[in-house]
Amino acid sequence: MSESAKERDDSARACGVLKVVSDDWTRWHFQSTADSAIYHTVDLLEWDCSGECSCPHFQMRIRPLLAGRVIKPHSEQAVCKHIRRANKILCYRVKRQLQRQLNPNPNRTRK
Repeated sequence: MSESAKERDDSARACGVLKVVSDDWTRWHFQSTADSAIYHTVDLLEWDCSGECSCPHFQMRIRPLLAGRVIKPHSEQAVCKHIRRANKILCYRVKRQLQRQLNPNPNRTRK
């Protein structure tokens, strides 16, 4: 397993997400919990960096409300569970990256 694949798996597991298939920092592919043959794509750069998902919940319910300006990007109503998961993993990765930069020697503890 490559280092990036291991890190991807570790960051997803640390956030309680077990079915993330592939990703980069802004685009994520989650396996559906209802049907393992279906994958939902999350793009965190859409809707003013609020995110967009290919899942039916987002496409049928949330997207029309965003497009009609009934709800605003970044509001609690503007995200589905897949966007929440992607945001959680991204936040974890950013914090891990900062930790590595601030403490390049992981065997040494910071005071």
